[in-house]
Amino acid sequence: MNRQIILKNIAPRLVYIVGFSLVILLALGSVSCDRNSVDNNSGSNYVSKFTKHQQLIENSADIMYAGYGQLATATITLKSSIYEYCANTTSIASSTKRQAAQNAFKAAMPVLQHSLSHSAKEQGLGPALDGERGIEVVYSWPLTSSCNIDFKLAENNANPGYAINRRGMDALEYLLFVDPNSNHTCDSTEIQLETFNALSEAVKQLRRCNYMKAVIADVVITTNKIKERWDPADGDFLGTMKNSHLDVLVTLNNIADAMYYLADVGKEDKLDQPMGGGRTGTTPSCGTDAVCPADVESPNAKISLDNLIANTVSFQELYYGGSPANKATNVGFDDWLIAEEGNNTLAEKLGTDITTVLSDLNLLKTHCTSLYMATSTVTSDCFTRLEEFYDGPFQNMTQSWRDDVLPILRLQPPQGSLNDAD
Repeated sequence: MNRQIILKNIAPRLVYIVGFSLVILLALGSVSCDRNSVDNNSGSNYVSKFTKHQQLIENSADIMYAGYGQLATATITLKSSIYEYCANTTSIASSTKRQAAQNAFKAAMPVLQHSLSHSAKEQGLGPALDGERGIEVVYSWPLTSSCNIDFKLAENNANPGYAINRRGMDALEYLLFVDPNSNHTCDSTEIQLETFNALSEAVKQLRRCNYMKAVIADVVITTNKIKERWDPADGDFLGTMKNSHLDVLVTLNNIADAMYYLADVGKEDKLDQPMGGGRTGTTPSCGTDAVCPADVESPNAKISLDNLIANTVSFQELYYGGSPANKATNVGFDDWLIAEEGNNTLAEKLGTDITTVLSDLNLLKTHCTSLYMATSTVTSDCFTRLEEFYDGPFQNMTQSWRDDVLPILRLQPPQGSLNDAD
């Protein structure tokens, strides 16, 4: 892949990240309305039968704040494991220490995936952050570029710089899980890259380790910055979100937008694109309608389905206003839906759809190991199972949220989502 093209394509995204951090707070403060009134965009107000909007906001805020705190802790633990592995040439040669660092990475990823749906890809809400210190600095997939990282390694330059496609947890995954003796991944024959290929395994891995230490240090700074901005003792966005009394419905719509991450990134990037893009019009890197294992999330750590499970659990937690084990006492979107409908039929159906998705994803982990064979096609059995999952349980869950639940709650889907091919 051409390095210049990658950098050119990433520039607009960098502008978005800087701009997005400046405007996100405005999402909480533009509409005034009665707590139980919902604008149905027809010039009139609908009086909701639900009376616990504020409690729903508070529960959602607590879930998000707890998630960012857990993410900060997980990345600190990961940093310790990486530094221990990369301490010296002896530790770098230790497969045991490398495995420990890989396990720490795998433990941190569900925590990250849980928080992604709160603020990633133009969804969700959160505090204004300094410059580029948003969640997409922590995880920029699918913009990741192993080639851009390899150029840094070839230069023996351990400074990842500002380009998000060579920073974050996705960069760490490549560096930590790639075979230590692997050559560069660029479609290029530049002398500098060929020189990297000629290095010994020990020297290659030393360079990767130096780069990993810089990347994880940057990740820890960002995750702690996000946590601090939510912390009541610091930036207190937790209090800001909970106290948006004049903008309750605006805030609830932003929470619903955050939950749409599963239908947006989950369906388009994580499932449909590797399957050929035919359902959502998302073009795979291998070409239109081509099955493309190279576009699978987390191909090196082989945890793409685990990532989608974590995203779904996050959706489920926000839907129920907390742990599903406590759904009878939590105040969540399911309670709002029941109040508006006067019965629990649709609320229970969506809850069942979520449970089915989680169950089927765990089954897919057993049958779809071929997802990670980047140089071959996905096996027909796996592809068939993915199609059945996408067209069945996953479609039922995401379309029900968009087409059934949001209209009943008088909430608007994210801009552009109504034009989705699926």
